Amino acid sequence: MKFTTILRTTLGAALTLALAAPAFAQTPQDDSSFTPPPFRVTFEDGARPPMGGAGDMRMTDLSVKFSLEHFTSDTLKAGEANVCVPVGDKKRQKGIMNPCIVGEVDFGRGDGSNVLQFFGGVRFEDADNAKMTFFAEVDGGETHFPGENDFTLKFGGGVLFPLQNKKMKVTVQFFIPIIFFTGASETGIQIGAGITLPIGG
Repeated sequence: MKFTTILRTTLGAALTLALAAPAFAQTPQDDSSFTPPPFRVTFEDGARPPMGGAGDMRMTDLSVKFSLEHFTSDTLKAGEANVCVPVGDKKRQKGIMNPCIVGEVDFGRGDGSNVLQFFGGVRFEDADNAKMTFFAEVDGGETHFPGENDFTLKFGGGVLFPLQNKKMKVTVQFFIPIIFFTGASETGIQIGAGITLPIGG
């Protein structure tokens, strides 16, 4: 009988606590004594935090160069106009090779005749060095001699040195051109230099 009384009392207390719990949970608490931590972010002169760490934007470059293309049989002296259009992410990224599509026209003289060359290809630029930009390039196209057209492949690279205004650049390059004649080919060495300017922006 005593055990039954204790059991009833315990169950009654448990039931009372269970019914009262929601009321305690909904009772508003006094937070007047809460003090936020002394932490504040301010920006001077309206500055804002950087968004994504974006670098400067890459622009289309126009280069005008003079080159010497030496083969065993002859040396071609040519003026060169070269356009490099950035593709993919237009932001200049460090740590990767920034690609661009290249279009090029060369006009010169070799073996006493006018020679015209057309090229298209791809260039990869390295933007890690602030004082210069290295690039690697592969181009394919056509060399037009009087009375014949020959497929031409060239690969190489160079360095772009920014001048004081950071926009105009001096370009120095070195390429290995290969001209494919009917049943034969000839490999040469091409060196060139010129001025590069941004266009279209």
